[in-house]
Amino acid sequence: MDSYKNRRPAGRGAPQKSALRLAFPGGACYNVTGVFRAAAAVRGGIIYYKEAQNMLKKLIRPALALVLCLILTGCVYNTADTTVHDDCSGKVTYVDALILDEGEEIPEGAQIFEENGNKYYGTSTEYTFASAKEFNALFAVASGEEDEAPEGAIAGNSAPFTLAKNADGSLTLTAALSTLKAEETPEAAQPETGTDGSESTEADESGLTPAEQAELLKSMTDTAVIRYTFTFDKPVRQIAGPADSVKIEGGKLTIDLLQANESGEDLVFTTAAAPQEPAPAAQPKVVLSPQKLAVNGATKATEIYNIDGTNYFKIRDLAALLNGTGAQFNVGFDAQANAVVVTTGKAYEANGSELKTGVDNSATAVPSPQSILIDGKKADLTAWNIGGANFFGLRALQPYLGYEVGFDAATNTAQITAK
Repeated sequence: MDSYKNRRPAGRGAPQKSALRLAFPGGACYNVTGVFRAAAAVRGGIIYYKEAQNMLKKLIRPALALVLCLILTGCVYNTADTTVHDDCSGKVTYVDALILDEGEEIPEGAQIFEENGNKYYGTSTEYTFASAKEFNALFAVASGEEDEAPEGAIAGNSAPFTLAKNADGSLTLTAALSTLKAEETPEAAQPETGTDGSESTEADESGLTPAEQAELLKSMTDTAVIRYTFTFDKPVRQIAGPADSVKIEGGKLTIDLLQANESGEDLVFTTAAAPQEPAPAAQPKVVLSPQKLAVNGATKATEIYNIDGTNYFKIRDLAALLNGTGAQFNVGFDAQANAVVVTTGKAYEANGSELKTGVDNSATAVPSPQSILIDGKKADLTAWNIGGANFFGLRALQPYLGYEVGFDAATNTAQITAK
């Protein structure tokens, strides 16, 4: 039995002296020198390596196009399953195979792949990359006069892909199919016609009429698979190029390169941007307030803090100062509800923390995690916890407690009047 290595296209990946590129309708372009290599593995009486070389030199354009298409698309099974992480690292599993004819022995050393009822034989090779630069090197293809795969590239790669990381953390993947296009000559753009100007129905050097060529080509392309899949960490979307050859499911992108190459247009995709870290909340400016407090005309020493321009007073200080007035209230705490409990009209029961001054606790100020219940109902009030005590604005409490608030600018004194 011949080994798989001996059955593969001669010189696959080896340098060639020259390369010819042929443009097909729609702009697709193929490398003829690559055809010679592929032809060695085409079976079923179609064409073999040496015969291909001789025939391609003799055939006119229609037959040449037919042979190229039969060889390049009629027997190929190429897939690249690629995982791409946000840091541009990843892995490629590349399958390079040809169709296995019915009854044909499996070449030694070949792997078998099945799809749509067809069997293919070839190799599966894994590649890894750690950066966008290494990815781009893997997915490079031959260009110009050279048919040798660039150093470090996947041998047999069908299309150049490039990967780039953007400033927002997203990735951009480009299938540079336009780089494979060749300038189409006026002669190549013209279909074969008869003497009366209609499309020719006569056989050419291939022995087939245009209609027979089309039928044979269709039967061969039905077995061809050139499919590249890219799986990203984040959802991907297409931003340029035709979408008919593309399938996207979340972060998984699948491209049918046989179909995509017909347009010769670049395909461009991008992943979702990396989530932005929320900007840190602006820190409030908290200082001991120089303001004084007077209750019914008597100035009292109390702990007052100015937070971003608003003065806050300890609720137990207020309860102690208003005790015995018409605005008196008691202060308690409901641990289960984690709520400060205010009962209006009730005498205040001191706990010894009231009217303490001389210590600056401004560095401990945080929005209070506790709610406030006034006569059993939750009040929507801004509260700050400073030094373990809750502080409120005078005017915020005024509607609930029934006192009047004034201000003496000359003495910088907040004034509470309670009957």
